Amino acid sequence: MERKKSSDHKESEYYKGLKLQWRRDYWTWEKVYELKRKVPDGGVQILCGKIMGKLAKGIPLIGNDIMYLDRISKNH
Repeated sequence: MERKKSSDHKESEYYKGLKLQWRRDYWTWEKVYELKRKVPDGGVQILCGKIMGKLAKGIPLIGNDIMYLDRISKNH
């Protein structure tokens, strides 16, 4: 009997939703503020400010916002 490779396994939509929910909960206003202060690029600071505005108003982050924050945090 052959074992399945990890690439053969597909994540269920439920599990993807849970991971996305966790990532939405991970990015708080304080964490985005810390990231904004850490990065010297002006464009990044402006977009972090917009995302902070969404969080302050209680608007949930969309997938693109989360991917953007993840990418910036990896690079800096």
